[in-house]
Amino acid sequence: MTDLVVKTSSGNVRGYEQDGVYGFRGIPYGAPTGGTSRWKAPKPPTPWTGVKDAIDFGPWAPQPGIDIPADSPMGNFFRDAPKSEDCLVLNVWTTGLEDSTPKPVMVSLHGGAFTLGSGDLAPETLVQRGDVVVVSMNHRLGLLGHLYLAEIGGEEWADSGNAGVLDVVLALEWVRDNIAAFGGDPNRVMIFGCSGGSSKTLALMGMPAAKGLFHRANPIDAPFMKGCEPAIATTIAEETLANLGVGHDQLHRLYDMSWEQLLSAQNIDIAGELAAGSNRDRVLRYYPVVDGRSLPAHPFDPVASALSSDVPMMIGTSRDSMTMLMLAQPWFGSLDEAGLYEIANRQTGTAGENIVAAYRRTHPDWSPTEIACAIVTGRVMSARTVTLAERKALDGHAPAYLYRWDYKAPGMGGIAGARHGGELPFVFKMIGKKSSAGFGDLSPFEGDRPEDYVMQELVSEAWVRFAHDGNPNHSGLPTWLSFSPEDRSTMIFDQQCRVANDPEPEIRAAYEQVPEDRWM
Repeated sequence: MTDLVVKTSSGNVRGYEQDGVYGFRGIPYGAPTGGTSRWKAPKPPTPWTGVKDAIDFGPWAPQPGIDIPADSPMGNFFRDAPKSEDCLVLNVWTTGLEDSTPKPVMVSLHGGAFTLGSGDLAPETLVQRGDVVVVSMNHRLGLLGHLYLAEIGGEEWADSGNAGVLDVVLALEWVRDNIAAFGGDPNRVMIFGCSGGSSKTLALMGMPAAKGLFHRANPIDAPFMKGCEPAIATTIAEETLANLGVGHDQLHRLYDMSWEQLLSAQNIDIAGELAAGSNRDRVLRYYPVVDGRSLPAHPFDPVASALSSDVPMMIGTSRDSMTMLMLAQPWFGSLDEAGLYEIANRQTGTAGENIVAAYRRTHPDWSPTEIACAIVTGRVMSARTVTLAERKALDGHAPAYLYRWDYKAPGMGGIAGARHGGELPFVFKMIGKKSSAGFGDLSPFEGDRPEDYVMQELVSEAWVRFAHDGNPNHSGLPTWLSFSPEDRSTMIFDQQCRVANDPEPEIRAAYEQVPEDRWM
């Protein structure tokens, strides 16, 4: 392992070299966000003298602890780590520095529904290809990132509803100003992420401050088309203040509370609210607000934002996305017909019976539990993902490539199917790998099958090609046409990858009858 030093706009950082990859972890891109800096737009870090070590990951953003059994595969994703409001740090992996040919930059935005997660990654195998630079980051989450206090407290709190995504904008500005020193091309930046990372990607596409900071976008399995309305965000803030015992004239008390005290008021139950058929405001609670300032309008509702009309998109969803979150529901595996219709109506309102009928005709061998999980997936993820692709295609200025992840994972006995975020281990070439960062098996669900290595090459190549030129096509895949409302071309990633025009049209048509207030 060899030391190396790179100059950034805030000071010199020392990284490391391992197996041909240069890594830089925990680089500050923003100042601490505690105390009176809470709910403010982020500021750049104070410049430092000398050389700052960038060997270890930085602290995670404050977030609730997750009680994960030691033998659970999820323990690899939600392990215990130091948390701090001095969390605006990013990580860079590259195979060449500023004297090399500039490479496209893949900026990974972590998942976690605006509430959980971190940018801790182990993308070395992908980076070893030598033709991309990978960046990840931490940023404010939960109520510290999105407690909208502007209507209660006035100008001092003007940026409070979008502090977390403004952090990401600042990180992208850091990439613009510094990535060339790490061998990256600031004019070929791709933002991508699954779940919460997808939602952040789409929010950025509607933010004026982010325009020009990225040039391709890959939202995966979370079609975030609408931000939170100010009135709803204010109601959520009112409930939060009441939980904290803080009055309208006492907002400055929020600066003095510990972050642990503040997070105790969040009251978020993502899986339970999804199973109950709740809307976004109950499921997410704290997420980007259409404040007329940093997010002036919904990013993809009723149409795609013109701010990012020139950005090509690769848009994905997973066939069994929500099955994993439904495993703990008391009905899982034993649902009867009456229970199925109850769930269908709760999830999709007046369209429930027609949607069940469409699944029955399309998949006559599916059990009530399988159909119920598919309906949760359809309402929360897959049906609106098609709508997202439609709106991007109708914008007409840059292509949208739509795909569905059907490749089933064998982990946990295969019960999760083609799971939420299942493509990410293949994108990062993690199959069969152990983490150099010390957090175990990187593909606990996928296993280590021979066919997984074939899929890994097909998938990672598509993502790298998209990062390079905004088109995921390569010789290992069938020709993948961009999506249009007429032919609805969709890549199906499965044991045999194929392109289907409008897969499962009867189910798609049934979801078009879902009332607007039922959508996530």
